Amino acid sequence: MGASPLIWGAVLTAGFFALLFGGVSETLLGPEAHQFLMRYAGGHPVEYCEIAMFFVAMAAMILKRGQISAQLSRLGQQILGKVPEEGQTADDCGALLAKLEDLPARQQGDYLTGRLREALVHVQQKGTADALDGELKYLSEQDADRSYGSYALINVIIWASHLLGFLGTVIGITMAIANLDPASLESSLSQVVGALGVAFDTTALALSLSMVLMFAKFAVEKNETRLLERVDERASEELNGRFSDSGTGGDPQVLAVRRMADAMIAASGRLVER
Repeated sequence: MGASPLIWGAVLTAGFFALLFGGVSETLLGPEAHQFLMRYAGGHPVEYCEIAMFFVAMAAMILKRGQISAQLSRLGQQILGKVPEEGQTADDCGALLAKLEDLPARQQGDYLTGRLREALVHVQQKGTADALDGELKYLSEQDADRSYGSYALINVIIWASHLLGFLGTVIGITMAIANLDPASLESSLSQVVGALGVAFDTTALALSLSMVLMFAKFAVEKNETRLLERVDERASEELNGRFSDSGTGGDPQVLAVRRMADAMIAASGRLVER
């Protein structure tokens, strides 16, 4: 998410207000639509802040949606290659990790690449793939948490939009009270009404923009959930059945018996050779 949403949000905000105050919106949309936008988007500094935050959040979601689409399009690629008939062992993890390092730079940050890398490092460090299924489930939960955390900026902006709307209401009511003059009520009435308009307009704008952001966020989150589900499937396809020493479920007793059997088979082979 980094600084890119802030930069693109600033560009979109500058472009929007350039079109609005430059009269382009009046030419494109007509006088009534232009007056409507001027009232709700260009009537008070609080509205400027609300518009700017809206574009930053939208830029973040557009960028994130693009990343999700790119990752979905790459999920069909086979990364680690076909599984040999005799299977592979933990000693082969170095070669498999080298394959991941050879992937293009744009693919290094994908969920699937990270999932495979961390799973292979786990197998390499443990020297066995017996606990691979449990590790894959743990990595899946980690990616889900990472996905949730990536929406922190958007969540803060939605929350802050409501506060800005409330702030605009307070400012408008304060201005109305300050402009109210009992001695000359008729002359001050227009200023009071204008101040109350600021109070209601800023609140209406904040609620409308936050509603749009929440629906957009729901759509992006739904696509990312689908991506994580596909990553779970592809990680299982790439790793399950690849290692010949997997399938004991991490049970230490089963593992000990299997190692004893392997040792006996190796000793019998040496005896036959002699």
